[in-house]
Amino acid sequence: MNAANPGPFRKGKRERVVLGQWISFRNCQHKRSAMKCKLSVGILAATGCLPILSRAQTVDTVIASALFEPHSVAVDANNNYYITDSANNRIVRYVPDTAVMSSFAGLKGSQGTNDGAGIQARFFDPKGIVYVPARNGFVVADSGNHLIRLVALNGAVLTIAGLAGTPGATDGPGNIATFRFPSGLAADTNGNVFIADSKNNIIPKLDLDNAVTTVAGGFYEPSAVAVGDNGQLFVADTRNHSIQVIETNGVVTLMAGSNSRYVSGIDDSPFASSALFNGPSGLLWLGAKNGLLISDTGNHTLRRLYYNTNSDVNGFQSRRSSEAQDNQDS
Repeated sequence: MNAANPGPFRKGKRERVVLGQWISFRNCQHKRSAMKCKLSVGILAATGCLPILSRAQTVDTVIASALFEPHSVAVDANNNYYITDSANNRIVRYVPDTAVMSSFAGLKGSQGTNDGAGIQARFFDPKGIVYVPARNGFVVADSGNHLIRLVALNGAVLTIAGLAGTPGATDGPGNIATFRFPSGLAADTNGNVFIADSKNNIIPKLDLDNAVTTVAGGFYEPSAVAVGDNGQLFVADTRNHSIQVIETNGVVTLMAGSNSRYVSGIDDSPFASSALFNGPSGLLWLGAKNGLLISDTGNHTLRRLYYNTNSDVNGFQSRRSSEAQDNQDS
């Protein structure tokens, strides 16, 4: 990371932030928090990066009904949201300016593998979604079908990698490559898409020719990936309760957490190697100045990983639910 220490999030105009995976605070009360969470769906969502008020962060209820286990959100060039409504087996579009949500691809409650236009297409438990300008559309991890799908801006759906209903771990052209419950996605500036292939414990890359190659493995049910400024990949190594980084030369390094399925926790630390997580499952790269935003799912918190110039090591700072405010009226 850049050796600029961001310190606490600075004061300024509050902009919403899209996290790679949605955070549900429904009916939760963390043992170390006095705040009872009452949001139906808590999203840190929309078009920009930080800043957020240093000690007055808020979580807004953007959509309070009609979704069933929403997983991920992507934003197009016009700042519209596209949401994988996982248990409803569809992709929905939400237009913030009008507060209108509509089915974009797939049919609510119907599962399948059909390609086609809009609601004629079918999904099964779609999870990750990422906007890829070079493809003029969205790449979706159709997890239950073990497929990677392309959803054009007009809602047309096309399978671009994987074999329907056939889990596996095969590299190669899209029509022979296989996955096993692909989950989180991220794209680089060249249009390459990186996939958290959760049950294969690997991170494959899908290029613009739809060729699939494994970048790194050795994880334990990774569920999210993010691309850094220099092309490095951050991985939510979920069942190992850790954050790993894949350098551009393919070397995998532990950044934060225990790297053990048996050791979890909620400890913050100025030294990332001493921090603990519980099933981190969502990532958002905020840029070198602000670092990596992490959905620490098992702890019901948001955490931040950043570079600490004072110690010349990876520093760690959390943003817990106790510091957030329910701002449903804004």
